[in-house]
Amino acid sequence: MTRSGATGPPTLRAVDEASTRVLTDGMKSDDPVFLGTFKGGREAFTARHPRLTADTDGARVLRSVLMKPESEQRWSTSTPGSRHSSAPADGA
Repeated sequence: MTRSGATGPPTLRAVDEASTRVLTDGMKSDDPVFLGTFKGGREAFTARHPRLTADTDGARVLRSVLMKPESEQRWSTSTPGSRHSSAPADGA
């Protein structure tokens, strides 16, 4: 992930927004790609990436897994008002 035009230290919110953008763009593509996300908590992120500014409770990151297009309906209905959902923090 690059931080085009970003100033200052990276934030959890920026990580989450970038992951969401890649996820959404992939689903809307002419040749859609359905990626998975994982939500990590503030403490887990800052322990691994101490330069991150913890400006929210956690952030979603892309997982190295592709989901079948049929999965979109299952995930989009799991979070009201959302086209996607992130996996629980425990990875289940």
